[in-house]
Amino acid sequence: ELRFFDEEAADAEDSEDDEGDYLDRENRVPEDLVLDKDVIAAAQKVDSRHQANRDFLNASAEEIAEQYRVKHKREQEFKSNYGSTDEMRHTNIAVAQQALLPSIKDPKIFKIKCKPGFEMQLVRSILLKTMDLKQGGFLKIKSAFCTSTKGFIYVESLNETFAKEIVQGLRQMYVNSFAQ
Repeated sequence: ELRFFDEEAADAEDSEDDEGDYLDRENRVPEDLVLDKDVIAAAQKVDSRHQANRDFLNASAEEIAEQYRVKHKREQEFKSNYGSTDEMRHTNIAVAQQALLPSIKDPKIFKIKCKPGFEMQLVRSILLKTMDLKQGGFLKIKSAFCTSTKGFIYVESLNETFAKEIVQGLRQMYVNSFAQ
């Protein structure tokens, strides 16, 4: 019976050696492995970030204070050359607001008088007619809609002739009452 335990112990030692080899093989990168450039770049970026964190943790208080002084000095130089970031933010907001304003190339909305109570029916008719008249992928109107005001529908189009062409021939419409 002792011989059985000795054999088992010897087998266990052999299997531990095998496990160590397995772990070493698992952690090693195969030599014939080809990595994508993006994967390599991402790994380098992560490594550089980790290195920067290690450097920060190993730096003395004086070194960290000097880094902050240099950073603050660069920010002050930037502000003196290009204005404060608040001014830049205000300029960016003004430019963004200006981009929201309509331009000459934007479609116009035309208000057309119709018979009260037929607004939804006329909007549906206009949209169906637009789909039928679609030529070469070009829609002559952008939208048609009605609001809670009775007796008016609105057509959004690049110009008035397209809007008049779409509503031409529809009943319950007063075509002569176009207003922009």
